[in-house]
Amino acid sequence: MHMKKYLTFILAFSTGAALAQSAAVSGASAPYTPTWVARHYLQWLVDQHDLPVLTTQWPLPASAVAQTLSTLSSASAAADSTARMVVQNELSLVQDKGILKLQSRNHAEALVGFSDNYANGSSVSLKTAVWRAGSVDGVSFAGRLGVRAESNASAIPEQSNFSPEGSAAVLGFGGWNAQVFAHQFWWGPGWQSSLVNSNNSPAWQGVGLQRGTIKQSDSPWLAWMGPWNLDVFVAKAQDPVVVANQHQGFLFSGARLTIKPQPWLEMGFSRGMQSGGAGRPGGVSTFVKAFFGQQVNKDTFDNFQDSSGQIAGYDMRVRCPLSWGSCAAYTQWMGEDAAGNIPLPYKFMSLWGFENTYADGRYRVFAEYANTNAYSLPWDTKPTFPGYVNGVYQQGYTNGGRWAGASQGSGAAVTAFGWMDAANMQMAKLYVGRIGSSVGVYTPGVELPHGRMWGLSAEQTLDWHGIRWTPELAYMRFENGQSQGNSKNKELRIGLTASMPLFDSVRTASSGLFGVKDSHYSLWSDFSNSAGQVTDRVFSSSASSGWAWALGGVLAAHALDGQMNTWAVNHPNGVYKTMGKVGSNTPILLAGAVGLVGLGLADEESARLSGIAATSSVLALLANTSLKYAVGRARPELNLGDASFNHFNQQALNSSFASSHTAIAFALITPFAKAYDMPWLYGLGAMTAMGRVQERKHWLSDTVAGGAMGYAISSALMNARGTARTAGSALGEPEVFVAPNQIKVAWAIN
Repeated sequence: MHMKKYLTFILAFSTGAALAQSAAVSGASAPYTPTWVARHYLQWLVDQHDLPVLTTQWPLPASAVAQTLSTLSSASAAADSTARMVVQNELSLVQDKGILKLQSRNHAEALVGFSDNYANGSSVSLKTAVWRAGSVDGVSFAGRLGVRAESNASAIPEQSNFSPEGSAAVLGFGGWNAQVFAHQFWWGPGWQSSLVNSNNSPAWQGVGLQRGTIKQSDSPWLAWMGPWNLDVFVAKAQDPVVVANQHQGFLFSGARLTIKPQPWLEMGFSRGMQSGGAGRPGGVSTFVKAFFGQQVNKDTFDNFQDSSGQIAGYDMRVRCPLSWGSCAAYTQWMGEDAAGNIPLPYKFMSLWGFENTYADGRYRVFAEYANTNAYSLPWDTKPTFPGYVNGVYQQGYTNGGRWAGASQGSGAAVTAFGWMDAANMQMAKLYVGRIGSSVGVYTPGVELPHGRMWGLSAEQTLDWHGIRWTPELAYMRFENGQSQGNSKNKELRIGLTASMPLFDSVRTASSGLFGVKDSHYSLWSDFSNSAGQVTDRVFSSSASSGWAWALGGVLAAHALDGQMNTWAVNHPNGVYKTMGKVGSNTPILLAGAVGLVGLGLADEESARLSGIAATSSVLALLANTSLKYAVGRARPELNLGDASFNHFNQQALNSSFASSHTAIAFALITPFAKAYDMPWLYGLGAMTAMGRVQERKHWLSDTVAGGAMGYAISSALMNARGTARTAGSALGEPEVFVAPNQIKVAWAIN
């Protein structure tokens, strides 16, 4: 896997470029990756007006994109005001306001394309506005804090993760940005797949050096490259153990050079390198050998160990002549580095695509074929074999257990047909082809769904009341393999995403979001005040009897844990399986309904109740996650019994006690059930509890505790805001709800 000459070339031109930055100096800037809508419009401006922006390498410095966008002539800006405005508004949002994003999604895999969220479960992420300091011409600083919590990032084993995704600390000097970061990369011209670095895996957390601008160099030695950027980094993989003696915690090093020597041509050179990790040679000397492609690919039987596993290659995007319309063709080749005397990549996986934009830049269609087998080029004569796997790192080319390249994984051949309506923020895709091992995740030794497949996905974003709501639907069907964990032969994904500015008004309607009319109302202060109100009431002296009843209910349910788990084991299929799926997905449907009511589809009082429900559900999720971390009870599906505990570690975040699904369901239901005297709504919470028990995700006592928590938090917030209660319900008095296979004890708190 030698790349000595290849890397020497990169190092040589980057060193020369650092000495030739007279007019290309730029202050520190936070990294920026656009949404698919903003990337579409940027690509339109590039193709129609030769905007000198690179579109096959992300992230780029946000200020570099903004500065380049400002170079459009007034005539061009007037002709394409929509495209320019969309990108400028998005840049302002990510830099000056910050973003809060909430996603409710069932546990199902799907093919992941550009700007898609990879998590096959619910997630919440937050990015603050960017802080800046220093001088553009001297040393400068830019920083941003980010955090992400997600459920079920990998199919096997299930897990919950917290990460600093979106965080960045950037030191700018001499036209370069030295940075500590936690973000994803997208390297390549494709819309559905990148063969080297995609959105299918968690954010890489590492350190790197990136050129602070994308302008053409002043140096005559480098001017031929046109606009260009170089990004190099070293990160540590977050890989769960999936094989025996796994080399866990390897270092991943990436390098990407993108150039635009002609307005119609963009070219990229990428490299990824896995080195070190548990049980592998480490240290500076090994890293240097790996970096320069030494001590690799030795077919011997002595004690030699490869220094690394590597992937490298090229990509290119060629714009059609303008007389043909707004179209382009692109390709990407990624393979191993040569083991012989030619120090260049070979054994290529390949991607081929064609795209066309019409209706004055509103619509884009593309057809993209990706083959993740080695020797996949049309003129290759050697037998193909699956890519992304090797004998050095048997967990494959992964991060967090997920493919770091194309989401269709190793040994696949998939064609994607895509249609985008950027004006209405609609996108639909159709997939046909063959999956070699698995979609999304890689679990060696497990026969996940694979073989011939077809699928589709669709999403629609509604920009309503200052919040962007994106419902999504995706379906895949596989011919071979077995359903394992959350990877099924027939996958149906349903989700709803809400994205909003973190420090900005989001209430603009006459009745207001959640019935709040103040246009300057702060969502952040609303949430923090609500948390304080709930804490004061739940831990007040008047709640002591409620705590006693709740504890008694959990202990009573615990006596039935074994019997209910036996029932679930004996009833895994048929109508019981359907009941389990419906129950587990009920909170997603409830969240969608509460969101629509909050937008004003019902009366103002219902909108206000939906605000209480939404806030309560978030508080319930946070409280329940803390409880999971402290208790660490094993889930029934692990067959360790109901008294197995492993707390205060990351694995505990996905433990059994208590049930987040049930807590959220009762938090969403309670305001409406109490205010409108509709106790039958609690049946939906009982349905959720039943579903979690049937699927063996929770013990019965977990669901009782979760239901009590959601009810208590929602009741406390209702009482704090002076909302009417159900007739006959006294403050401080516990209430008991009995449903098939569930006993829930909760109380109203004064």
